Amino acid sequence: MKYKDVLRNSLYLDEELQDYFNEMSKKGWRLDFVGYYYRFIKDEHVYKYQIDYTPISSEYQDILKEMGYHEVRNSFDDFRVLENENVDAPDLNTEFVFDKNNKMKQFKKIRYFIYPILAYFLFWLGKIFIKDIVEIGKPVLYYEGFGSLLMGIVFIVLSFVLLFVTILNFSILYALKNDKDLKSVKKLNSIKDHLSILFYILLLISGVFYLLKSFITLDLKVIVYLYLHVL
Repeated sequence: MKYKDVLRNSLYLDEELQDYFNEMSKKGWRLDFVGYYYRFIKDEHVYKYQIDYTPISSEYQDILKEMGYHEVRNSFDDFRVLENENVDAPDLNTEFVFDKNNKMKQFKKIRYFIYPILAYFLFWLGKIFIKDIVEIGKPVLYYEGFGSLLMGIVFIVLSFVLLFVTILNFSILYALKNDKDLKSVKKLNSIKDHLSILFYILLLISGVFYLLKSFITLDLKVIVYLYLHVL
């Protein structure tokens, strides 16, 4: 089965997303998963998609079932993407759909309030890694190599990336709350998404590098230890 993963702006501009999912279906791509990326599978049947914020209840679920709607796999809890095999199925018209307050909920996640604390912690770690190099100078590089310096720089860069992500998130919240132009909001969110991706890539690379460095250092110590005891 052929898949297509699409990384797209995660600002939930519902009208735009619905149109996007429906257009992809017309091109032969059925929505399979919704998250920080969208996954599509090849399917020539044309489906209809709706985004819904209505609170879940057994009665409402029965209504959706009668109308032919079922939920697409979704990593978010605040809204649902519903799929229907019948493109002529009625739209879901409720007061919850396309509500500005529902969009704002996506940017009030607790992680955005923890980010500044995490940014300070990463900055503090970075300072620890490069403190000796600043105070002592080249002798530290001679004994420890560039590993500590590199890790220190990476941690400081990560702290600034997180800080910018936090600032952008609060800027988006402010823009939504004050009914600013959604195009400018979308640009801000696009920058935030790319910075978030950069953060996780740098975090992954630094983690792998640190593990490799630890294993190599440990292996060298073991080799030296065995060599000395054998002699």
